[in-house]
Amino acid sequence: MIVCLFSFLFTTGCGILQKEKHYHYSSCGPDALYDATKRLGFSPSRVTISKEILNDSKCYSLLRDVLSVFDGEAKEITFPTEIKNYLKNKKIKITHISKEDFESLPQSKTAIVLISRKGGFATYHWACWPVTKNVNSFYGKDSTIIHRVFLLERL
Repeated sequence: MIVCLFSFLFTTGCGILQKEKHYHYSSCGPDALYDATKRLGFSPSRVTISKEILNDSKCYSLLRDVLSVFDGEAKEITFPTEIKNYLKNKKIKITHISKEDFESLPQSKTAIVLISRKGGFATYHWACWPVTKNVNSFYGKDSTIIHRVFLLERL
């Protein structure tokens, strides 16, 4: 009986024990992709974006499920490779640019930026620039770290 209970909890995650449910489609990855693709002339919904990512990323989906055993918010993770693969599948050119180049990027351009809170191991966030205007200070003026910037162009 105990083995069955442990197996059930391990395969379903601790989501059963948590009050709040977490869904990938309501997370920052699909949000940033929605805003970016909308700026580039596409109109998929956040749910459609999330479904495409989850269906194309079986390995990462498994990793999300395993991590969600420890923290239900792991269901909301969108990995950098998933962002890049989604954009490539939509025929959107991705150019990695430096933080310095990002600082002088005109508002007519579109970028997806991965940021985190200084000292926050598990606090990462995807943002679409210029839709999210405060990317450099998202977590506070001196508390935001920019990790990756993908400049996007429709092919």
